[in-house]
Amino acid sequence: MSSILYRRVFFRIVGASVGYVAVAQMYASYKMNCGREINYTSRWYDELSNEEKEKVIKSRTNIVHVLRNLYEMKEISNKKDIFVENAIAEDPYMTMVGREEILKCFSLMPIVFNEVKTEKFEVQHLPKEIHISQQRSLGFKTPAVTQERSGMLVVKLSEINGEEKVASISDCWDNRPVIGPNNSFLFGYPIYMMRRVITLYMMIVCPLTTTGDILYDSTIGVKNFMLNDSEAESSDQKLLETPKPRTV
Repeated sequence: MSSILYRRVFFRIVGASVGYVAVAQMYASYKMNCGREINYTSRWYDELSNEEKEKVIKSRTNIVHVLRNLYEMKEISNKKDIFVENAIAEDPYMTMVGREEILKCFSLMPIVFNEVKTEKFEVQHLPKEIHISQQRSLGFKTPAVTQERSGMLVVKLSEINGEEKVASISDCWDNRPVIGPNNSFLFGYPIYMMRRVITLYMMIVCPLTTTGDILYDSTIGVKNFMLNDSEAESSDQKLLETPKPRTV
């Protein structure tokens, strides 16, 4: 009798949890497609003197340059220098935690995209932030389509030894904020956790495929992956290698 009761309680808890996560995902999807767009504006920079403006631009030029090249899949030597070690980058589908994870995900972009063109890249400076209004043309490998994506990169800065570094990046598609614990008390945490799961999954799957999509690609053999067979075919071994981004 007690075992039946425990099973009923267990299944109800599991059912309620699954339902809660499903509703959270529906909420995230609604906010991404129909949520209120935020007008990211600031008069702070406009009110600075010419000398102060020049100083701000000079101190942040490298950050802006590196970010643009990363999103365009171009390799640059000083990309690590702009991030703090525990930096966070997120968009509506993925959340990367830590500098190494962020750079790893950027390095995997050539597996998913043939080309990324920047059609708009307007920078706005704030005291501890950089807002970049951008529009990109994304050429996917599978399916072979081109998608236009616009929005705002909200880059929050942290000062370390007198130098500003990137503490977080929020890629706000269509100027709609990324939903998380900070702006949604009820659904923020499960939405954040789902993005983390997707991120870790992509970091595992992408290097084993040619387009980043396990549904379309033939992955490497289980034998080669698990046993590291030295006699594996070279074509399979190549799938383990991350494509090198273009050099600027």
